[in-house]
Amino acid sequence: MKLVISAIVFWLLVLFGCSSTQIGRYYEFKEPNTIINSGIGYLKIHTLENEEKGDYADDPVYKVFKGYSIYDREGNLIQNVDKAYHKPEVVKLKEGQYIILAELYPFIIHSFIINIEKGKVLELDKSMIENPYAVK
Repeated sequence: MKLVISAIVFWLLVLFGCSSTQIGRYYEFKEPNTIINSGIGYLKIHTLENEEKGDYADDPVYKVFKGYSIYDREGNLIQNVDKAYHKPEVVKLKEGQYIILAELYPFIIHSFIINIEKGKVLELDKSMIENPYAVK
């Protein structure tokens, strides 16, 4: 008798316990209830790439992107971006214009003006900057 009651209770739980309207809707997109107004944009510069090895013979060789400097329009230093391993660093900046000093070609320091827009990523590499020693 206990076995029959246990089986009935088990099947009732299986039939009615799993019949929910929320199954499959757990990961449904819910619209955010907050709006962020930051005025921040992002900058990513692919500077000159070097290979760097450690002090010992067994150390691996790393790809290293050289650092660069960011100045505002008045010439005040905003940030020095250090060298980055494997991939260039993404820098957060306020919306506006900046002057960049970066080495994109060997032994040539370029200075150029960029415009950072709110919420956008500005990604630069050497194909966008003219090499002054290239033959046209």
